[in-house]
Amino acid sequence: MAESKSDDGSNERMVFATDRLPDKECCMATVANGYIGTIVYSDNLYMNGLYNGRGSASHRAIIPSTCNVHMNLELDTIAVSKDDISHTYALNVSKGIFTHQIMTPDLHVQQVIYAHQLYVQLLVCDITIQRKGQDDRPITVKLTDNFKPNTADLELHISIEDRIRCIHGKVKEAETDRSGNPDIYIYSTEYPKTLTLQNHERSKSWHFITSVSHTKSQAIDMYDIGQDLAHSGGLYNCHVEAWETKWKLGCIDIDGDDRLAKAVYGCIYYILSSLPPIYVAGKDFKFFGLSPGSLATGGRTHDDDYHGHVFWDMETWMYPPILMFFPSLARKMLLYRVSNIDAAKENASRHGYKGTMFPWESAYSGHEVCPGRSYADYEQHITGDIGLAIQQYLFVTKDKEFLLQDGGWNLILNIAEFWASRVEWDESKEKYVINGVMPPDEYHRYADNSV
Repeated sequence: MAESKSDDGSNERMVFATDRLPDKECCMATVANGYIGTIVYSDNLYMNGLYNGRGSASHRAIIPSTCNVHMNLELDTIAVSKDDISHTYALNVSKGIFTHQIMTPDLHVQQVIYAHQLYVQLLVCDITIQRKGQDDRPITVKLTDNFKPNTADLELHISIEDRIRCIHGKVKEAETDRSGNPDIYIYSTEYPKTLTLQNHERSKSWHFITSVSHTKSQAIDMYDIGQDLAHSGGLYNCHVEAWETKWKLGCIDIDGDDRLAKAVYGCIYYILSSLPPIYVAGKDFKFFGLSPGSLATGGRTHDDDYHGHVFWDMETWMYPPILMFFPSLARKMLLYRVSNIDAAKENASRHGYKGTMFPWESAYSGHEVCPGRSYADYEQHITGDIGLAIQQYLFVTKDKEFLLQDGGWNLILNIAEFWASRVEWDESKEKYVINGVMPPDEYHRYADNSV
């Protein structure tokens, strides 16, 4: 079956478009790249591994979004009635971009927002005004910058230098005594109140760059790289090419049911956008796991955002399709668990067991951050879920390097030691049993032999 294409050549089943934004923020589109993520037009930006709050209060630290900018036409600068103006909002998952288009018979204005898939420290907002008719009067677009210079999670210091907003933040409360208070540096282009296409111009683009990093030097360097690439025309193109490369590695195509196909594409996009890219420009970054709420939520702003915590969902529900299509990303998911072996050992020891007892919810430090004590103490099947994910990975990849050099064997050994210490011999049944656990069915606590 031939694919139907949108105006820009994208598969229509990979484009979610509407003429009106949803009323609820939780229904808005998100853009992310495994390093940074945001709900479009929201107040909050989030960063991989940046959490605030002690113990069970840990949650993704809210960073004020530098990309919450709306645009509208200045009607007195154009000869058109309101009825001739149309708005289209679209999430294009094949390209990893969100667009807002304003169209009249004589002009086309487009805003493109994306978290760069190659230069992961960059969040980009491009705005283009294009004249289509013969009317040569200046065209003005009004911008509303909704940046809010405060957050309950970070100590912020903000300054403006040469139209660049410079932000230094530090996490207010560490997750544990040993996890520290990470720094964050942000450099972002300030938005003017208006953009104008002059009477002698047919088309013009403006590029607004945000760079986010744990180090000041990298934030500055990446901001400069973003500006240079934007003005040479390469920043957007290499982002789209990176997403196209990722989709070529694997996806699930469904013929005969466009609605189901679109839903599947959307689901895969939301998982992929919260995972690291296949290729990263410059030094790779440490990945802090995949939360079921995505990288674009987690600041305790929604009841169901999971605070950015990592559960069994990563290995059990989101992992299998990633493993089949993107084994290098599945490897990074497992390496998050490898990096937290010591914390899982401490957890096992506190409960009287050997090996690694992985926390029901983890975040920055790898220690338990679940706010519900009974889940933390008894929902132990997560350690088995991680073991099953390792087995699946080895079956698919035969990756000896993961086993022998990157901690895979040590992870397997410690999981086995936990279960060996967790089982009890039942004389009446003449077999080993695992009593007093909480199964995936959380309504039936303290079950026996349900892992």
